[in-house]
Amino acid sequence: CSCFNLFRFPFSTFPTFHFTSSYVFFALRIMTTSRKEQLKQIEQYVETTHFNHEEVEKFQNFFHTMTDSKKLDRNAFREILHKHFNLTETMMMDRVYRAFAISGEGGVTEFDFIHGMSVVLRGSLEQKVDFVFKVYATSTDESNRLINRDTMFFLLKHTMVKIQNEEERDEGIKDLIELVLKKMDVDHDGKLSLADYTESVTKDPLLMEALGPCLPDEKVCLFLKIYLISIFPTHIINLLPFLLCCSIPLTS
Repeated sequence: CSCFNLFRFPFSTFPTFHFTSSYVFFALRIMTTSRKEQLKQIEQYVETTHFNHEEVEKFQNFFHTMTDSKKLDRNAFREILHKHFNLTETMMMDRVYRAFAISGEGGVTEFDFIHGMSVVLRGSLEQKVDFVFKVYATSTDESNRLINRDTMFFLLKHTMVKIQNEEERDEGIKDLIELVLKKMDVDHDGKLSLADYTESVTKDPLLMEALGPCLPDEKVCLFLKIYLISIFPTHIINLLPFLLCCSIPLTS
């Protein structure tokens, strides 16, 4: 198959190595140990997400094709959101990035990525409400996380259809804010708490992304599922390090 020509390296391009049986067994033992550790990690992900073993492994492979390090930086994560989630607004992508980066390690780790994808693609209504609220709200303090009028204005200003007349745009945004509060401000305090948001969306799920799109739609979810299943067959991914190490040509 021509797609594997990349791995048909001529031996003349490499330093001379003598691959003894001991070396091969040593390489295989390293691969086996690494595989056991990976399977243990996959099992942990299966227990804490909505994915099965195969899906977790696909997401792991996908994650590591997007970064050479142990985490995705802001730009790499934006590329995923833009290409696969169909999100284009920079401000919203940055907020989604922060909502994914739950480990606090200065980027989106594999753990963050797989758990975040589990929520946005397969999560319960409660999980998705919590995620969306986290995207919208500004405070990092769980006990004091609220969405006030200023935050609503900022979000709607960046997500609604562009209007050239700024005065008309601002008035339109203020009208939308009043409508959102009328629909969702359960305790009538002029701002939205997580409790307000949860109760409102439970009654009317269409209010989930009232302040701007931040979740993949159904078409994107279907595409992503097909994409992950179709790329990088798992058995080929697991063999690549050994094949490269031993310079074994892959035949079609």
